[in-house]
Amino acid sequence: MINRENRTNDLSFFQGQIKYSKGQKAKKIRQEFIAKYIDAETECYNHIKNIDPHAVVSNQTYVYLRDTLKEKKRHLVSYEKALEWLHNKNNTVYIMWDISSRFKKGFENEDEKLLIKHKYTCETILEISSPLAAKMIEASNDESKYICYSDRVLPEDIYVFDREMSFYFSFTHGFLEWEGNVPKNRIVYSSIEMA
Repeated sequence: MINRENRTNDLSFFQGQIKYSKGQKAKKIRQEFIAKYIDAETECYNHIKNIDPHAVVSNQTYVYLRDTLKEKKRHLVSYEKALEWLHNKNNTVYIMWDISSRFKKGFENEDEKLLIKHKYTCETILEISSPLAAKMIEASNDESKYICYSDRVLPEDIYVFDREMSFYFSFTHGFLEWEGNVPKNRIVYSSIEMA
C-alpha cells in the first residue's frame, strides 16, 4: 500500500526527479501511444487530431483520448490498485495529458491555469520513476479530501505508460459513484486487467 504520510502537492518536491520532453520528442512519444492504444478511425479521434495547441479560442468542445481507447485494450480498474501497481514497479514512465487549444487571456480553464503555473505546455510529456508518478497522481487526486485545483501538480485527466508501450493507465476526472457530495471510485482505464 502507498504511504500516505509522505504525500506532497508541492511540485518542487518532484522537480529534480522529472525529465521534460517537448517539441519533436514529445510529439513522437505521443504518436507512439496513439498508434498502440487509440482507435484512430473514430469521429472523436478525427476531432482530436485537428486540435491546434497554439490556437487561442474563446471556447472549445472537450474530447479526450480516453474516449478513443481501443476496446480490447481498455479495462476499468481500481484507482487504488492502479496507484499501488505503479508504486510497486521500479521503471520509468511517461505522463501526458490531452492537447487542447489555449483560451483567451482571462478565460483560461483550470487545466490551462495549472499548466501555466507549472510552466508545462499541453504538449509537454513528463518522464519520471513509476513510484514518484504514483505520488504525483495521488497528490493531485486524493479522494479522501478536496484538493484545490491550483494546488495540484498534474491535470486530473492523464495517461501514464512506459517507454516500451507495454501498459497504460488513463486516470480521469470522472467517478463511478458519489456519497452525498463526496466522490468515490475514480474512473481509471488500463491495458492491464486487474481483479
